[in-house]
Order: sequence, then structure tokens, then C-alpha cells
Amino acid sequence: MSAWAKGVLAQALDEVCTQRGATHVVVNAAYTSQMDSFTGLLEGKRKDDKFYRANGDVLQADTNAARNVRNRIHDREITRYMPHLQVKQILLARSSGATERQVASVGRRKPRQRSADKSNAQL
Repeated sequence: MSAWAKGVLAQALDEVCTQRGATHVVVNAAYTSQMDSFTGLLEGKRKDDKFYRANGDVLQADTNAARNVRNRIHDREITRYMPHLQVKQILLARSSGATERQVASVGRRKPRQRSADKSNAQL
């Protein structure tokens, strides 16, 4: 059933693109919602509908991801059926600084935020 639905959807998409003179290109979407669309690096963080860039700017997350999908069309290194881990390796290799930060954070737990309540603090 799902294969049939996928085929029908693909056919409908092709027909609409033909009617409107648009081009339909399928790309590998791995990590497009987790990378900064301005730098092309795996820097920043997506949280809900916001993407927080490394420089402190905040973008709408879906718009950021859509820019990355559009830019992926021209990416010669990342192919359509490439496994996501290989895509991640390529993206990390594009910036030595991003690679060092990603490797250093693997396996580490996030530090706990200290409580603002000082009532139990020892003097």
C-alpha cells in the first residue's frame, strides 16, 4: 500500500512540475535541518521551530532547512543515496573547527545547570 501511495505521489508531483514549468530534483536530505544554511557547516542547534546559529542569530528552522536542501542540489560530494553517517563525515571535514567541537562532544553528557536556589548552600 505504501509503495503504491509513494508512486502515486511521485507521479502527481511530476505532473504538477510539468504543468508549471518547474524542475523536480531529489537530493539527500541528511542533516539539512541541523546545519547552518549560511555557512554550510554543522554549527548551531535546532530546537523546535528555531535554529540557533553559532553566532547567536536565530532563524526559522524550516526555512533554514529548505535553504540547505536547495543548496544540496549543487553539492558534488554528497550523493542521493549516500548513508547519513558518510554525509556527516563530509560535513564535519569541511570545517576543522566544527570537527574538533563535534568530536570533543561525542559521548559527553551535558553539564547540569546549577540551581538558583541558594537556601541549601553551605557558608
